[in-house]
Amino acid sequence: MPWKDDVYVRPDACKEGEYAAIPAAELYLYNSIVGLYNETTCEPYKADGNDEVRFSGGLFAAVCVTWVICFFAVAFGPKSLGGTAMLTCTLPFIFLFVCMAGFINLNNKVGGKGLSFYWNFTPFPLSTEDVGIFLDYDPSEKIDTIMQDAYSQVFFSIGICVGVMISYGSYNPIKQTVIANAFFICMMDFVFSVLAGFITWGAIGYLQKVQDPNYDQLNSVGLTFIAFPALAART
Repeated sequence: MPWKDDVYVRPDACKEGEYAAIPAAELYLYNSIVGLYNETTCEPYKADGNDEVRFSGGLFAAVCVTWVICFFAVAFGPKSLGGTAMLTCTLPFIFLFVCMAGFINLNNKVGGKGLSFYWNFTPFPLSTEDVGIFLDYDPSEKIDTIMQDAYSQVFFSIGICVGVMISYGSYNPIKQTVIANAFFICMMDFVFSVLAGFITWGAIGYLQKVQDPNYDQLNSVGLTFIAFPALAART
């Protein structure tokens, strides 16, 4: 895989000083895919008009393909939407259980504490700027922020493109139990999110146990596009 430490070719500026400690997976994302980092300085481009930014053609093409697929998924009304829904509602659950089995097994195989971190039985160690120094993360100290993030995720996962959902909801029978459907959808979203947590913390527990620096991600972008690819490169 191109983001593996022994495969990825670092720019010269990323081989010296503090930049040498940046994991290859992170550099591959922000330098090769997104084009956020300046290859001559190994730092993010500055929006001051002095840096010559790079156009990420591959990322632009991927976004265009995604929007084309979304367009054809809803362009022909209930017929195309029904088939798309059958596919997109079934595959995620299949992938969910496959990944749960695989990632939990990886975590347990190396004696990781991912599931213990997930249920807060063991404090999660966050690295600091001081090398070798870790701080224990206590979720109870940031419960307000955590709940806000949880609510935001629920509204995003259920309500994205909600206008389309309302439009096609008009095709329901006149006596359809709308309240029951809404409750079922919300509960399934909740269960899916809880089960997905086993995947996430299984991966984090494994990376933390094998001392891979990519485990220490503080946002969804880093977790999805740095930690998981780093795990894939190790398996």
